[in-house]
Amino acid sequence: MKHGLIIDMDGVIYAGDELIEGADVFVKRLLDKKIPFTFLANNSSKSRANAVGKLSKLGIKVTEAHIYTSAMTTATFLTEHYPGCSVHVLGEGGLLKSLSNADIRMVTAKPDLVLLGEGYEFSLDKVHQAVDMILAGASYIATNRDPSPRREGWNNLGIAATAAMIKEASGREPFVIGKPNPLMMRSAAAYMGLKPK
Repeated sequence: MKHGLIIDMDGVIYAGDELIEGADVFVKRLLDKKIPFTFLANNSSKSRANAVGKLSKLGIKVTEAHIYTSAMTTATFLTEHYPGCSVHVLGEGGLLKSLSNADIRMVTAKPDLVLLGEGYEFSLDKVHQAVDMILAGASYIATNRDPSPRREGWNNLGIAATAAMIKEASGREPFVIGKPNPLMMRSAAAYMGLKPK
């Protein structure tokens, strides 16, 4: 039976910008022994190149093929469960790229789904527009539910804060794609050609 590893990054490989002792040795051993693995990244706005770059700065040399994001999971989920759907996106970067790569149609009016990811370009007007779309019948999905860091000087809310605002205004709870939803683990396993068991 073929085995592999799905590995979290923050708190497992590094803490903030500091490498966790032994993590580089562990990853090198996986590479040397050709054991399949993928790092899971919940932040949907960051690209796989961003993750590879951060790991490289910490002395861990992997490729984009070793990174699987909630944006990729979301695109796969929509392709499988909402074929031909239209989405209104509150998000940017890696999420937009993953949706575009999957040929998912992004619209600014009358979407089938409202999709919430991370972003720096949010405004109350954009959130209000999304709420109106949900109230008009659009399904509501969030790429993850990561909390805010709760540190002074942080310049972006965690997605949980924005999701809570939209939930309060629309009365609708989002379906959350990323960790800890087992959906992301199963999707990452399929990405590696492995079975979840």
